Amino acid sequence: MNLPNNISNNNFKTPSINNNQNISSIDINNTYGNFNGNFNNYNGNYIPSHSQPPFNNRNFSNSSTSSPFTPINPNTPNTPGYLISPNVNSTIANINNATLNTAINNNGINNNTTTNNNNNNNSPSIRKFNHNNITNRKRGEDASKFLNAKLEDFKGQIYILCKDQHGCRFLQKQLDLNDETFKSETATMIFEEICDNIVELMTDPFGNYLIQKLLEKIVIKQRVILIKNAASQFTTIALDPHGTRALQKLIEVITTQEENSIIISSFEKNIVSLSRDLNGNHVVQKILTKFNSKPENIQFIFDAACQNCIQISTHRHGCCVLQRCLDYGSQDQCKQLSLVIANNCLTLSLDPFGNYVVQYVLSKGDDESIRIIVDSILGRILRLSTHKFGSNVIEKTLRTENLAPIIIDKILRNGFLTKLLHDAFGNYVLQTSLDVAKKPKQFNKLCDLLRPLLPGVRNTPHGRRISARIQPSI
Repeated sequence: MNLPNNISNNNFKTPSINNNQNISSIDINNTYGNFNGNFNNYNGNYIPSHSQPPFNNRNFSNSSTSSPFTPINPNTPNTPGYLISPNVNSTIANINNATLNTAINNNGINNNTTTNNNNNNNSPSIRKFNHNNITNRKRGEDASKFLNAKLEDFKGQIYILCKDQHGCRFLQKQLDLNDETFKSETATMIFEEICDNIVELMTDPFGNYLIQKLLEKIVIKQRVILIKNAASQFTTIALDPHGTRALQKLIEVITTQEENSIIISSFEKNIVSLSRDLNGNHVVQKILTKFNSKPENIQFIFDAACQNCIQISTHRHGCCVLQRCLDYGSQDQCKQLSLVIANNCLTLSLDPFGNYVVQYVLSKGDDESIRIIVDSILGRILRLSTHKFGSNVIEKTLRTENLAPIIIDKILRNGFLTKLLHDAFGNYVLQTSLDVAKKPKQFNKLCDLLRPLLPGVRNTPHGRRISARIQPSI
């Protein structure tokens, strides 16, 4: 086999150079040792991966006995080689030390960074270019400048500090100092520099934490100013993942009717969009928990919920808002909303999220609302029982002690057992009926009607469970 010039079967080695040697006079001996590889698939234009790793992952040493391509870490996995000219010497000879140094510097390695380490037997210590090291050093410098610093040292720069990770922590620590007089002066100084940028800071990844802390320290007059400055953007803030936390804190700390009025006027037209949002729904729930002592302050939420009941109830987050309404509203407000839900119970029962709202009314609603729901589902009991989400409502009704006998009696009188037994969701209604049937007459009648049907489902999981339930009565 013909090999490229100056390369033999016994000595296939990479060149070795020192810093003062021209590459044209390289010595190819004693570098990596003899090459005993398999040349069956030899390509004269290809240097194996272990012979010439990339520049940017390797270091250059002053030692004339080491290869310029020696790995920093010998355990580093082999990387793909590079295609070069078949005439190795003629190609490499065109590169001189200046070109090589330029290439090194362009890859972020300083050729003059090799130093002697007296603590390590004068072995060379090589500094590698690493963006992460520079970033960490910069962060360390940023953090260190706050050690033993005073707030007065950063007067006029507080807004910038609010948006910096270390600066934000420094300001929070200043607000937590024990001296009450100094704490008040600190809060005032911070307030005066950031009050006009309250919206931006409430939605900032770092600034929102400072705002939450500041809201606890400032006086009512200052807090009202912040509320007025941000009021026009409250909806935008509520929808922001950072802003929603700061806004919930603001709602939590307000104490005056003036502040309540600003909150109400800012949100009353946006309850639907907020209730259906991942972040905004938490703001609505916070208003319910904070203002519930005065029902008139949360009436605007109930008005919006009643007018848009289906739109809110059939949403992943909206259904949670309506359940909180039933938790924190007054008796009249809960009845107002429960009646609207009851009148739409069939539509909501078939919805993945709306069915939970109907179940909640069955648990906590007034008697009139519950009666409307029961009357509605009795006329659609087979349809609901064989529906993925509707069956949840039927089961909830069965688990309501005073309603279970009504539902079981309806099932027995209408001969739904066969269809329910063979349905993927209806069989759960039957199992629940057997669990809650407390009247011996109803339970025995269920068992008598189910026994002839069991052979057809005895080998199915639900058939075995139903058989186990009626077995003691056989």
